[in-house]
Formats: sequence, structure tokens, C-alpha cells
Amino acid sequence: MPINLKSFIEDESAVKTGGFSGAVFLTYTLNLGFFEQIIAPALERAGCSNVLIITDPDGYAEAMEMGLRNVVYAGLRYVCTPLPRKGYGVQHAKILLMAGANQGRLLIGSGNLTLHGYSRNLEIFSHFEFDPKNPNPEAKQAFHSVWDLLRDLSQNENFSPSAHRQLDVISANVSWLLDQTPNSDSFYVWNNFHSSIWSQVMDWREKSGLLNSPVKALKIFSPYYDQDSGMLRKFTETFLPNEVNLYVSRENTTLNGQALLGNWPKDFPHPQLSDIRESRANQSQRLLHGKMIVGIEEAGSWCIAGSANMTRAAFENSWQNGSNLEMVTFRWSPDPAAFNYLFEDPISITPIAINSLNNSQLSTNSENPRRVTEETVLITELILNNKILTGRLSQWPVIDDEKVELIFLRSGLKYSIQIDRDLRFQIPFTDEIRTSESAFVRGGGIEALPCWIDIPAILQEYGSRSYHERIQAKLDTVVGAETLFHELMEFLFDRAIPDQPLSQNYRRSSQRPKNDNSDEEETGDSSSAPDIERFVVPERDPSGLFQIGKYTRLPYNRNIRSLRDLLSIVLLRLTSTPINSTETKVDEDSEGSQGKEINPEGTETEEGQINARQRLCSYLIDYCKRYSKRLCDIDFIEKITPEILLDNHLTLSRVLLEFNSHIIEFGPDDFARCTWLIWAPLFSPSIVGIDEKSTWQLFEKRGMKTSFIETLKRLDILSLLVVMTSMALGQPPSWSSGLHMPKVVSKFLAIKEMLHKVNSYLPIKVFELTDPICFGIQKVNWDECIRTFSRIMEYLPPARDRLSPLFEWIENTNDQTKQSEIIDQINKADLTAEFELYKEQPKKILGILTEPDDEGLIYCPRCGGSLHTNIVIEINRGKLVMCSTSSDAWLYKTEKPAKIVI
Repeated sequence: MPINLKSFIEDESAVKTGGFSGAVFLTYTLNLGFFEQIIAPALERAGCSNVLIITDPDGYAEAMEMGLRNVVYAGLRYVCTPLPRKGYGVQHAKILLMAGANQGRLLIGSGNLTLHGYSRNLEIFSHFEFDPKNPNPEAKQAFHSVWDLLRDLSQNENFSPSAHRQLDVISANVSWLLDQTPNSDSFYVWNNFHSSIWSQVMDWREKSGLLNSPVKALKIFSPYYDQDSGMLRKFTETFLPNEVNLYVSRENTTLNGQALLGNWPKDFPHPQLSDIRESRANQSQRLLHGKMIVGIEEAGSWCIAGSANMTRAAFENSWQNGSNLEMVTFRWSPDPAAFNYLFEDPISITPIAINSLNNSQLSTNSENPRRVTEETVLITELILNNKILTGRLSQWPVIDDEKVELIFLRSGLKYSIQIDRDLRFQIPFTDEIRTSESAFVRGGGIEALPCWIDIPAILQEYGSRSYHERIQAKLDTVVGAETLFHELMEFLFDRAIPDQPLSQNYRRSSQRPKNDNSDEEETGDSSSAPDIERFVVPERDPSGLFQIGKYTRLPYNRNIRSLRDLLSIVLLRLTSTPINSTETKVDEDSEGSQGKEINPEGTETEEGQINARQRLCSYLIDYCKRYSKRLCDIDFIEKITPEILLDNHLTLSRVLLEFNSHIIEFGPDDFARCTWLIWAPLFSPSIVGIDEKSTWQLFEKRGMKTSFIETLKRLDILSLLVVMTSMALGQPPSWSSGLHMPKVVSKFLAIKEMLHKVNSYLPIKVFELTDPICFGIQKVNWDECIRTFSRIMEYLPPARDRLSPLFEWIENTNDQTKQSEIIDQINKADLTAEFELYKEQPKKILGILTEPDDEGLIYCPRCGGSLHTNIVIEINRGKLVMCSTSSDAWLYKTEKPAKIVI
């Protein structure tokens, strides 16, 4: 029942084909901050550059109020328009239509265009895909029904001209939407624009011969009901069910159980009421907002699902006659159990007493008009074209009042206007609008609701932009580059399907290949990488803007090399000399639905770049935390291959290396923390606080151990591990320094333990690995990395390291020549005195942890006796000391590997 709209929009087929060009939403309420930050980037990646949002006037007014300071692109990249009402009904239908010349995607359901509607509520959606080359009759019927409704809505005289243009642009590219299609006897998409949903239900029952047949059961999902439960009683009295089952969430319903029982018709069994929840862990707070009716007949079953609540406003009348506008799907099956799956996991259903729902517990939500009434003045048109701003009002009682002003909400500008008899007005307007602007009309004690200003020229330019132009435009500004980085990284996070080709070389050659033609277009089949100079220093135009034609020939969502290149270019953009910009942006990727407004004049300065880099550093650290958990998520590993996972891993590792070398705000501790967050889960997740099986174990369980090893080899992952480990940890401390740095020593030991685990799976032969030269724009000192990595692999606790010659002498007892050579090392290491004492009493040598118990005592691991203070002092100095209790063991200080390294 819950749906993630972002994932739906970016589903495999959308990303792979880029086959969409436009999208239309119908919604009752909306959150434009949520739309711009989460949904719009996903639409853009899917190719939808012509977008129209049609909402109820109440929803429009609330979105205007909530998004006044942070909405950026309304009227510039998409059109948001209120649907003029017919009477007291509200625009209550919910759809998402995505369409292109060769592809269609459609949702019809109950969720509004809000965070709750598309990810947090329990909603019900019907999902349709359309391929003109292989059309599915039901899908074609659904698309055609939705498009017919949109055309009907556009005939209203107060329908926005900008909305008209968006529909015209979308339909111009999608001729198949206009094709007629025969109706099915078992599937319909109903709306109540012309006739009520109720009449259509009854017509179907009559044609199906069921009009006079009682149903066995009605199962009703609906959060909202009439105050007197009138529509519910009408269903019951008409369908004559043997049982009625109602499903609600206690915290989100207007069903008054006590009133229902008082009004319930005689001779009918009382309804059975159940509380509905999602049964998955941590999801129990999802509340029912979905609307569905399942009818079980002797001959089969049917299901109505969509936007219609169990109310008169939803079912009894048409939009034209003043009722709500609704859209539902209807399905019939000869199987009485066809829809039982809707009541199974992950849904939990708990019976409750009807009279437990009383007035004090009822939700205040409703589908009735809240702010906009028939008396409310709306601006139905506000368009800036050729430096003329034109507008139109729904009504204006004070026609002759000369003191009427048009007031801009963001800028505060005020203009005197004259409202004509046809309710139109216009003013010359030469100011440049660089971010969403809205205005309202005030005069004679009357105030119209604000309206976003649409700019057709900018909408058209944006709607026809190529992929290259879109990427170039983002790189032209600091905040645009920052937004692009988020977009690229979130695509990488969700990437679970192969590109063409599957994996590509992630490194750059240090020399230009022979016969290289830098002007020749790259193809997906290219196996050679561009040279490092071409990559690191993209050309600039005279104003200093990057020219990225070479890097946008293949979209990043279809080519992993393009993705990596663009990530690197973003960092170059944010570390290059600032350039002047005239574009206003906002921080679109803030955690909440309300973004922070960023001063446009301040973003293209050095300080603006620093602020952007600081935000990206915080984002990247949080990203690595999410990525770390995902590597141990069994559901995620079930749907991804080792090839794709390690391909993604290479990309993220390269980003970290580039941040480490180019972003001064990304400190050594940040780099080290992120390094272990992304590497430890592959083999030892516990050292970053994840108590789950490792990626290696999860793939092994899937029977993909061999594939995982082969991919590690093919992509040369171990070279990357060598580089990142050596750069994150650096040289281990000397034994004398390590004695005073126990936490550092423990971390080195933990990482060493992880590396030896890797070595047990796939031997790390550092001197046989390929010299990587560089990763993107991060150059690598390979020889230094090998030296550092080798020392980490061989690292010993400080005292054990100091005593190494003595241990070596003991290990070579049978080799007198070797022992003689080692004695020279013992003398040079200042171990002579301890060596002589050991030879006098060659007892067992044991490491000891010098962490005292609650009484401050430390015990010999051999005899269990407590050690004298002077002995402990010597041990802490790294000395080899005889046990002071039994004299039966030599003791030296050792350390435990850290449990957590971050």
C-alpha cells in the first residue's frame, strides 16, 4: 500500500530509456517544497521536462502559504494551477501521468502530492505501463480515460492558459494518448466529471445482471465518512450485504461509531470495525488514507479503488453538478477470492469496537472546502510575456474602484492596476524574474488569493532543453553544481541495474592513447578512458564557464563513466575561481520539506563556494552512513549483483579520494571515517557498529561467492583498497610512540584484522597489483601506498614490535647461524638485558592487557596472581618482565583490536 513516488518515477524502464517527455499530476493538497526537492529531480532524470500540477484551490492556497519563501521553480520549470470549482465540491482526484512518444506510466489512487501521500501514509494506487509497440488493452483504456478527463477539465473558461499550453505540448509528443480504445467488461476507469460514480456502479451491475442480487460481503477501506454515515447506509441498503467490514486507522478517521450505530438501518447486521496498520517493523505509524471497496458476490468479486471516500460528495453526484471530482478504477473477477491479497502482509488488521470511536477521537481532516469558497476571489491567470504581465480574476465586485494594487509577495513590489469589465488587467513589467514569484490583488477591502506567475518563454526553453543543456546550466552556478552533486549521488545510491556496458575502467591513463581523436564522440562500447589532462581540465568559455560537451554525450544514468566524470567536474567547479551569476537558487536538498533560501548574490563568491563545499561534506558523511547500512541490507543485496555493487563502490571511493585531495573542508578524520564506513561492511561490519552479516557473507549465501571474487579481481578493487587504507590510516606509529597511543594502536589492529580477513578470501599480493596512477582527479603515489599498506598488514602491538628480535631468536632455535645474526639485532634494539634474563629462565612468553579491574589490580594470565605495581610499570614501558607471583611466565604488554574504528 505505501508507495515511494521517487522510486516509481525512476523505475528501471524510465532510467534506461529516457522515454518520457511530460508529466501531469492531479492532487487535492500538495507540498511544492517536497515536489521540488524530491520529485522534480526524479522527473527530470526520467526525461519529463514539461510538467503540470492541477490541484484544488484549497491545496493551491496552502501550498502557496507554505512554500512562499522556498519554492523556486513554479512558473519557470513547471506549471501549478488550481482547478476552478463547480459549486462546493473539491478537486479530489489523484493521478500521476508520465508520457512520451514511446512510453506511458500511470498511477491512479488515493495519495496527494505530499511526502505523506507518496511515502508515509497507507495509500492505494493502481499502476499502469503502456508500450505502443505492445499495447495492453487495460493500460490503454486507463490512459485514454485519464486523458479524456484532462481535456474535459481544460474546457473550463477559467482554466489556466499556461496549463492549456502544457497539455498541448505533452499531447503533441504523445499521439497514442488520443487513440480511441474499446472498453472491457471487467475493467473500467471511472470519473464523475459528467455522471456520478454511483450511477456508473449501478449501470455496471445492471448490465452484468447483478442489480437485484445481494452481495455476500462489503469490505470498505476509507478514512472519511459523512457525519451521518449516509453513503455507507446507502451502499448497505442497496447492496444488501450479509456482512459489512470497515477498515480505518483510529488516528485518521471521521467515522463516528456511536452515531453510526444510532443511524444504522434496522434488520441489517452491524458493521464490523477493524484498525489497520502496516505490520513491517518501524512502519506501524503509517495511517490509512487509501480508499477501496471490495464486493464479494456469489459469482465473483469486484474492487473499486482510487480517490473516493465513503461520502456523498464522492459518490452521489457529478463534478458538473457541484460534487467532488473523483477518479477510481473498477475491476471484476469471477473469483470471489481475487482480492484477498489486499488483506495480507504487510498489513495488520485488529478488530475494535465501533462505539470506541467517538467525537473526541475523530480526525479534523475532511474533504470539504476549508479556505476557498464561492465568494473567494481567485487569480485564474497571471502570465509574464514580452515584458507585459497580464492577469485575470474569477470575480471582482468593485469594478470602478481605482485603488486596486497588484502586490508581489517575494519582492514586495506594488503596482496600481485597472480591472477591466472582463476581469482582466495588465501592466508593463520590465524586472527580471529569476526565481518563482507570486502576487495578489487588493482593493476596496477585497483581497484575492495569491497566484504564481507563469513565464511561457522560460517554460518553453526549459521544456525543450537537451540533456547537455540541463547539465551545463547546473554547472554554471555554485548552487546548481551542488544540486547536481546531490542528484548524481542519489542516482548512484539507487543504482541496481547495469548500464551499457556493464562496467568500465574507473581509472585514467596518464598518457594520451595513440591515434586519439579528442573530438570523436564516445560510445557506450568504448573500453579506453580519456587521458587525465582532458578529464581534469575541461575547457572554459570566455566568461569562465566549463564546457562539458565531451562529458554529456552519454547520459549519466546510462553510462557509469559519464556519472563519474560529472561528479569530478562538480568538484572542480566548486574549487575553481568564482564566476558571476545572475541566477537565484535555493538549497533544494535540505533535510526537511522547507528549503533554506540562499542569497543569490552570495553564492558565486569564494565564501559561497566554501559554504557549498561545507554542505557537501556533511552530506557526503551522512551518505556514507546510509551506504554502509545498505551494504548489509539483505533485501538490497538480493536485488543487486556483485558487478553493479562493486561498480558503485568504485565510484563512491573515487568521490572520497577526490574530496580528500580537492576539498579542504573535508579533513583527514572525515576521509578516514568515510573510508571505514564504506569498506568495513564488505567484510567486517562490526567495526563500524553494524551488527549484521557482511556483504561477502550475504553474496556467499546467495551462491555468488565466485562472482564476487571474480569481480573484485576484474575491477582491481584491491588496488583501491590499498590506496584508501594507506591514505586513511597513514604510517603506523613506532613502538615507542605507540606505547602512549593505545586508541590509535587498537584502530590499526582492527583494520589489520579486517585486511587479513580479506586476504583469506582473496590474497592481497601488493607487489603484483596494478599501479592505478590516479582515480579521477586524485593522483596516487603508488609506491608510498604500498609501503604504508605493507606496514599496516604486518603491524604489531608496540611492545610486541620492540621484542620482535627476541621472538625471532626463539623461533630459530634449531638454526645456530640464524640465531647469531639475530643476536646483533637484539643488541641494536637494546634488548640485551631482557635477552640474557630470558636465557637464564626460558619460560613461556605471554601478552597481557594492562587494564586494571575495579580494585585497580592486573593479573598474570598464566597463574592468575595479581602483579606488583613495579612490574606493571615496567610492562607498560614495553619491557619483558617475569611474573612477580609465580615466576612461571614472561609478560609483555599487548593491545586488543578496537571494536569500533569510527
